[in-house]
Amino acid sequence: MPLPTPIGRQKEVLYLPAKGHVAVLGTAGSGKTTLAILRSAYLADPATDHSGRTLLVTFNRALVTYLSHLASSILSNVTVENYHKFARGYLNSRGKMGGYGSVASPDERTNYINTAIAKLAAAHASHPFFSQSAEFIAEEIRWISQQGIQTFDHYRGAPPTLPPGLPIETTLSLIWQIRDTYRDERGKHGKLYDWDDIAISVRDEFAADSRARHYQHVVIDEGQDFSPIMIQSLVSAVPAGGSVTFFGDVAQQIYGSRVSWRSAGLILKGEPWLAACSDT
Repeated sequence: MPLPTPIGRQKEVLYLPAKGHVAVLGTAGSGKTTLAILRSAYLADPATDHSGRTLLVTFNRALVTYLSHLASSILSNVTVENYHKFARGYLNSRGKMGGYGSVASPDERTNYINTAIAKLAAAHASHPFFSQSAEFIAEEIRWISQQGIQTFDHYRGAPPTLPPGLPIETTLSLIWQIRDTYRDERGKHGKLYDWDDIAISVRDEFAADSRARHYQHVVIDEGQDFSPIMIQSLVSAVPAGGSVTFFGDVAQQIYGSRVSWRSAGLILKGEPWLAACSDT
């Protein structure tokens, strides 16, 4: 099935500068995915002076299959992958993936977090924090990972909204201790990462990687599904003269009140292109 020809403001999005960071927000059904494919083809076009290998990346594997089918006739020099395949492939190229099964599954993550909670609860049984659900604690650990937070001082600077009655300082300290104990438990079982914090290692490896970048351009489809640390790692995947184009849903608050575009790694010149994907 041929892709539609871009019209109106769609053309403006398609031919945005091929250097730097751009965010494009549109409503559901407004053609964002089609534009992401066309933008990828434009950035990789060997007939242009900005041509280079391009990564078209999305969050889930089902969408990768759809994108690959939809774009098969127009994409060359473009790799279509979901984020975690990209992350594992890059870390493997750096010798950082370990053996088979080095990423904790969701069930394994839950078990290790529950073990960590039990260990801390035994030492602090009277603290009101332990009346909270394990799901609340696990989600806060997920949030910490998704922001790329690696020190307690950093975490204290962006604290969560806690349930009433919980003392802030000791509660944050307990969450952090559970996070550290969880990671220790995970490591004992040969699990180097979980699906949330693997992106931290990708970002940090790129910071230490002096090799030429494999991709000149990255195009992110359904960007609202990506964590800020995933975006940071993808920004790190392109050279200084490359580009990152973010397509996301305008109806969703992308990262919530605790995060900005800049802290997600995107340095935008001006505001995102709102509703630029509409057909009028």
